[in-house]
Amino acid sequence: MKKILATIFGIAAVAVVYYFVNGQQQLTEELRHTVKQELTQLESKGFTTTRKTVTDNRDHVEIVFDDSEQISSYFRSQGVNLTVDDAKALEGTVLGLDIAYLRDTYSALSFDLYPLRLPPLQSGIQPSPETVKLREEAEALFRKKTFLLHTDVNKLFNGFKGYLKDINETFEEEGEKVTLTLEGFLFEGEIEAETITALQQSMKRLALEVPDNLLLSMDTMQSDYSMNGATPYDTESSYQLKEITLESKEKLLIQIQGIEGNGHSVRTKNLLKTVSTLHTESMTVQSVAEEYNLTNLTLIASLDNLDIPSLEKFQKLQPMRSQEITETIQTMLDQGIRFGIPEFSLGEVVSNGHALKGFHFMGNIQIDPSLNLAMAQINPLFALNACDANATLTLSPELFSLAAQNPKTLMAVMMFHPQEINGSKVYDFTLQKGQMILNGQPL
Repeated sequence: MKKILATIFGIAAVAVVYYFVNGQQQLTEELRHTVKQELTQLESKGFTTTRKTVTDNRDHVEIVFDDSEQISSYFRSQGVNLTVDDAKALEGTVLGLDIAYLRDTYSALSFDLYPLRLPPLQSGIQPSPETVKLREEAEALFRKKTFLLHTDVNKLFNGFKGYLKDINETFEEEGEKVTLTLEGFLFEGEIEAETITALQQSMKRLALEVPDNLLLSMDTMQSDYSMNGATPYDTESSYQLKEITLESKEKLLIQIQGIEGNGHSVRTKNLLKTVSTLHTESMTVQSVAEEYNLTNLTLIASLDNLDIPSLEKFQKLQPMRSQEITETIQTMLDQGIRFGIPEFSLGEVVSNGHALKGFHFMGNIQIDPSLNLAMAQINPLFALNACDANATLTLSPELFSLAAQNPKTLMAVMMFHPQEINGSKVYDFTLQKGQMILNGQPL
């Protein structure tokens, strides 16, 4: 979603506040000139564009994804993590952009953005009949503007709002009818210095259904994103999702309800720190043989001291450049990366009608800047000596008893005895200078 929006606002957002002049025709020409300038700027970021005037207050533009490295760099400058490989897969894609000037009292510019053509097939490779059919079906949908994003930019060029067009399309895939549904996807946000600094999104429903075979759906989503600093790495985000459902003809049903998450990242000099949280109220798994219900599942994860220049370089590297990849990872490790899981917990498990209390895990690992990646690849003990870690796993007696009865975990239960703390089974693990200790005993 943000990848599409970043493309629009590379065209739409201007660096100066829009000023009023007399006469609608003159206003339109001023805006048209601004759009022309922004299209020129867009061409310096890896795209090629063509523009033609349709009416006095409407233009049509075609945007071609041309240079993958420049496009990847441009999206990252907008806070969107589009890798070079992702951008390369889009090379040759053509987007249509219909522009209306001064459409209503709110809008200086209005856009309809939609795909026109898929990337060309690789030369010298004969496509399969299935590939040809899929491309024909996709381009038939393109002609109907099935996948359309509408955006209105306000007259001060500091805010926008819009929607994704509702979709209710049925097409045939390998002899089965597939229905794609999208309802009520709305968004609005703020722009500053040609960058999206805030974005709010909501959606009623997204579903993919194969009758009597498969249903995958997401219902009632809301999300918020904002930049709270000077760089795309200084951000806050949150989201809520009422329910995710996966149902298959093999009588498997998975439902996840009450999903909430948030993220926070901050850049200090060239180092990045991020914290992410995920919580679900309940998760139900049903099959022919059994049924599980998990409640209050929580995961909190953090990453600190990540070198941003090295991260950006890593995202641009091609997979085959193993030496450069190793050198870039080494530069990241030189900063002393810290990874933590302050909490990974489960409130309760209900298995075939029997309720069991859950577990709580916490841990972290600190990588010493002295770690030499090349030496660690030769001898993993070098990596152990350069890592300090600690972790604590707390199990309810019921869950521990279940693990002791399971052949897959029985051996671990017999080899490693837990501590008894406040009625719970506790494993306390420490790794320091290559020495591993479990519940006070060296391993």
